[in-house]
Amino acid sequence: MSMCEQRSTSRSLLEVKCITKSFGPMRVLHNVDLHVDYGEIVALLGLNGAGKSTLIKIISGEYNKDSGTIRFDGIERTFQSPRAARQLGIRVLPQEIHVVPDLTVGENILLSDFPIRRVLLLSWADRTAVEERARAILCQLGVSIDPKRPVRTLPVAQQRIVEIASALAGEARLLILDEPTATLTAQETAALFNVLRRLRTNGAGVIFITHRLDEAFEIADRIVVLRDGTVVGEFIPHRSSPSDVVRAMVGRTTEGESQLTDHKVVETDSILLQVRELRVEPELRGITFDVRRGEILGIFGLLGSGVEVVGRAIFGGLPRSIVAGTIKLRGNAFASGSPLRSVRSGIGFVPADRRRDGLVLDLDVAANMTLPIVDRFVSRVGMVDRRREDSATRRWLSRLQIRSQGPRQRVRWLSGGNQQKVLLARWFEAQAELLILEEPTRGVDVRAREEIHRIITDMAQSGTTFIIISTDVEEVTALCDRVLVLARGRHVATFARGVSSRELMHAAAYTAEASAGS
Repeated sequence: MSMCEQRSTSRSLLEVKCITKSFGPMRVLHNVDLHVDYGEIVALLGLNGAGKSTLIKIISGEYNKDSGTIRFDGIERTFQSPRAARQLGIRVLPQEIHVVPDLTVGENILLSDFPIRRVLLLSWADRTAVEERARAILCQLGVSIDPKRPVRTLPVAQQRIVEIASALAGEARLLILDEPTATLTAQETAALFNVLRRLRTNGAGVIFITHRLDEAFEIADRIVVLRDGTVVGEFIPHRSSPSDVVRAMVGRTTEGESQLTDHKVVETDSILLQVRELRVEPELRGITFDVRRGEILGIFGLLGSGVEVVGRAIFGGLPRSIVAGTIKLRGNAFASGSPLRSVRSGIGFVPADRRRDGLVLDLDVAANMTLPIVDRFVSRVGMVDRRREDSATRRWLSRLQIRSQGPRQRVRWLSGGNQQKVLLARWFEAQAELLILEEPTRGVDVRAREEIHRIITDMAQSGTTFIIISTDVEEVTALCDRVLVLARGRHVATFARGVSSRELMHAAAYTAEASAGS
């Protein structure tokens, strides 16, 4: 039977067949099949870039498919917009919770269909109806939350439940949750799972996107794995093991196939950075590690593991009130919290979202490259010496092979890979001794990825120390001398160079087993 041979079942709420999607020359999805039955929870797993987000955006009407069919409730559909999908009962709940904090629970639940009382030419909100209808929906979910309570006073898990209740008020029949437990505690996750089980009992379909294998095995009826835009595995939890799923996610390759084989592993006892019991409430629960001079240290974890805040906790940019722990730089106490202090101490930082947090898109390449050290290029008359600035910029354009029209081209018109190289050049020109990189190759093509990896490796050989913070398992196995694995805000494992993608994913995703072995 071919991958695209028709499958027909009256039990299916959603049937996706042979979906293909490309962006320019890059094919993101290829002949993807997926079905969700009435009253079924399907966990959708895959590494970063596997195609999960694109598939969900096609199902929910945000993207158009190139080919293939979508049947919903037994009828073939073509969704021209998210609104069209919502009208049929398809609701997507992204990782970030979207509620109106200053409204009550009831008002949030019925926001799209607010009860109004009318008498003659007068109309007003029917508060009694709001409370009664909201309470009835919450009762369906098996939870007891006061409809009159302001949403801002609720814990995160209950705000998520209010979101789900709002979807039910809009007659949701297929609920798609994207990493819904990333910021939840174990107790809050258990409460959410009880709600999802109640939805399943009532006949709704659920697509549950997660990186956490223990959760997928606990809540899902089936687990579907995407890799490189193709469905590569379908598993029944009680008949499969986490190792089976990890093998499907990462493929057959194991030890170091994507590594830079000519990278010389650093062997030094000279400690540049010491971090002790670093905490960021509520994401990071106390991690301790050292970084040696000239080392490429990887910090790997999945969404919600705490990796998102490690770099900013060291470099600065987070409120001091939520950061605790001690840091030593070159053996001396270092007070994090101020990016300016970090820059002056020889620490650089490249954020995950380069366009929002790293670059000034309307400035040119030279201005972006010299931004943190522009005072070094100021002449005696108080003006930036553009000749000196251009000379420094051209040196890095050549050395890093940055493809641009020159120092004065606006940085917004560069490709993603070349923008990332500009940010790297910024800190190399600043002579940063320690460079913290978040997701260093996110959103760049394969060629740029290889070039950036080579730049990092070369600069490490020249003495620059790197902390690579990434949710990309292949990236850290390719680059890093050591890899720390975080899960649920804790350090659960450490691996040396040569670790396989499978071992890293198992430690990060199957947290119960990882914690037991750490």
